[in-house]
Amino acid sequence: PPLLKGLTAIEYGESAALGYAGRLLADLGVAVTKIEPPGGDRTRSDGFVPPGADASCLFAYVNAGKRSVAVDLDSSPARKFFADLIRTADVLIARLPLPVDEEQLLQENPRLVLVKITDDDESELCTCARSGMPSITGQPDASPKVLGGHLVYGLVGLYVAIAASMGIFRRLSTGHG
Repeated sequence: PPLLKGLTAIEYGESAALGYAGRLLADLGVAVTKIEPPGGDRTRSDGFVPPGADASCLFAYVNAGKRSVAVDLDSSPARKFFADLIRTADVLIARLPLPVDEEQLLQENPRLVLVKITDDDESELCTCARSGMPSITGQPDASPKVLGGHLVYGLVGLYVAIAASMGIFRRLSTGHG
C-alpha cells in the first residue's frame, strides 16, 4: 500500500508549485482535497488547453489523484466549511494569506502539519531569478532564460511535499504537527 495511505490533506491556493506538492502527496497515498475559487484555479488556463478540454495539460498533471471543491471563501459559511475541513485534516499545504485564523486552526487541530508558501504573484522568471538558476543558463550577453518545464515550480512543490512528509513523521514522535 502507498506509504501515507489513510492521511488527508487540504491544498489551498492557486500555484503550480502548490499543485505539484499536492500531486506528490496524492501519489504517496494521501487523500488530497484541493480548494478552488468559484471560477476555478488559474492554472486551469496556464499553458496549452487541448481542444474540448476544460483545463490545461499543466493543471491536469499537477492535480491528478485529487478531489476538488469550489468554495467562495468571501462568505462566512464557506470560511466555516474550510475551517471544518482543516479541523480533521492531517496536512494543510497553503499559499498565503490563509482565509482563516492560523493560530485558532492550530489550537483546534494541534496535530495539523502546516506548510505555507508565498510567491507574491511573481512571474516564473522572477521566481527562477530568485533561485539563482539563470546565472548558469543562457549566454552571458543575453537576457536571463527561464528553464523549461516549470522546473522552478516543480522544485518548490517537491520541497513543500518533503516538508509535509517530514512534519508527518515528526508528528509520530511528538504528537504535534
